[in-house]
Amino acid sequence: ERSTLFGRMGLATVETERDFTFETTTSRTYKDTGAAYGVGAIFDINERYYARVDYTWYDLETPDLSAANIAVGIKF
Repeated sequence: ERSTLFGRMGLATVETERDFTFETTTSRTYKDTGAAYGVGAIFDINERYYARVDYTWYDLETPDLSAANIAVGIKF
């Protein structure tokens, strides 16, 4: 069994739309672009299956945005 560590850097874009209702409905759209940084690992379970975990931080104007992922995959 083998494992691989990796890092990532890139550009992230986020867009959200919110509706506010008080007598009338108002819609506001928020867009932001910034850097994304992450680390992770891939672990071979056997010759065909693997597990992957990673964590990504986003450097945006929004408050503390990050993501954690866990996945199981099949090699073709």
